[in-house]
Amino acid sequence: AKRYAKALIATARTDAELDALARDLDAFALAVSESAELRDALLSPTVRATAKAGIIKEVAARLGTTAHVLRFVELVITAHRFDHFAAIVECFHDELDRRRGLVRGEVFAAQPIDAAGLARVKEVLAKALGKTVVLVKRRDETLIGGLQVRVGGVIIDGSLRGRIDRLVDQMRE
Repeated sequence: AKRYAKALIATARTDAELDALARDLDAFALAVSESAELRDALLSPTVRATAKAGIIKEVAARLGTTAHVLRFVELVITAHRFDHFAAIVECFHDELDRRRGLVRGEVFAAQPIDAAGLARVKEVLAKALGKTVVLVKRRDETLIGGLQVRVGGVIIDGSLRGRIDRLVDQMRE
């Protein structure tokens, strides 16, 4: 999946083209994920390649997909790798983020986080990681209070629940 994603990124000449590729890939991936009939047709070995080409051209036309992404999806189908399409799209975004110096994560809180609080968390993480941080807010009432941040496979637990769990572990030792 990484090879396909990197190859697609390499074909773009500008940031605007990369943004268009991302938008169109996401739209196509969403269409496939929402339609079992479409997904089954594109994955089926009994559906001829010419029929699949017609199907994806029709979907691309409905979505307003660029010819660039249409050719890429055709390539993935021709190479019999469409079962990896979701992973290719995910790798595309990961590589694009890496090239742009972005890291994505989630911040969990028991109570809603205001804009100033979220900005402060982003600022601290950006300073520590040396990258621009994009965070998605999530509610998790089991945390009781405080925050839990997940970025790039790392969990930073500043929640009250986490503190209680650590105290219990210390008392057991």
